[in-house]
Amino acid sequence: MVKPVYQAINRHSVIIFVPSKILSQSTAIDILTFAIAEQKQERFLHISTTEIQLFIEQIDDQTLKQTVLHGIAFLHEGLNTKDRSIIEELFTSNALQICIVSHSMLYTLNIHSDLVIIMDTQYYHGKVHTYDDYPLNDILQMISRANISFKEKNAKVVLMCLASKKAFYKKFLYEPIPIESHLDHDLHDHFNAEIVTKIIENKQDAVDYLTWTLLYRRMTLNPNYYNLENNSHQYLSDHLSELVENTLNNLEQAKCIAIENEVDVSPLMLGIIAAYHCINYRTIGK
Repeated sequence: MVKPVYQAINRHSVIIFVPSKILSQSTAIDILTFAIAEQKQERFLHISTTEIQLFIEQIDDQTLKQTVLHGIAFLHEGLNTKDRSIIEELFTSNALQICIVSHSMLYTLNIHSDLVIIMDTQYYHGKVHTYDDYPLNDILQMISRANISFKEKNAKVVLMCLASKKAFYKKFLYEPIPIESHLDHDLHDHFNAEIVTKIIENKQDAVDYLTWTLLYRRMTLNPNYYNLENNSHQYLSDHLSELVENTLNNLEQAKCIAIENEVDVSPLMLGIIAAYHCINYRTIGK
């Protein structure tokens, strides 16, 4: 994939994501080899050789020293903190045009660029000796590294993958998967906190509260996901009432709240402590 990557790089600053530490180094060397073959080995360095030497003297990794001299850097989990900070500083200041990043560094990265290239969407899983796909969250995080600078009208992303997966990623990027709510999985703690703050003072308040949540919106649009038989108004109303009834009864049994006149709710000391310290309602009574 290195040759099409090299051809995709024009005058943009670019972050290239690769699956592993070894590939981050070898890709940097391969790109430099292509540039040398065209006798353009200095095309990726945007400051003078004298200025870059001051930074190179502070870098410990010997391979990194050689590539940085030509405007190409790489980041992987094996670099020390000092080398990482120097590379991030040089890339952010636009002294270096290319930064190649291993997949494991994705969530610790502090740089952005006009162009992001994702070289393959799989990584080698050593424990089971298989090639696994990147989680979709990782793909989105890589894409988010592309930003719009004051010089460029739009940022660009190049995603390289197997031909058999091209249709999937096109659909994923152009027709995003809707976000579903998991509020019903932790509804007890939410209700307890709202009762403590007196946002919810009775069962009707609890039902009204739910109608303003993403959970209610997604129930009407995708009832199957929430194990609902249909999305009729009466059915949803009955389902919400039952959900509120069961949730509040569980909180009462845990001695977090008191239910008065079968309608009104008020917080008890255990509920107040649980809400203040963000403790699960099941734990607070133990």
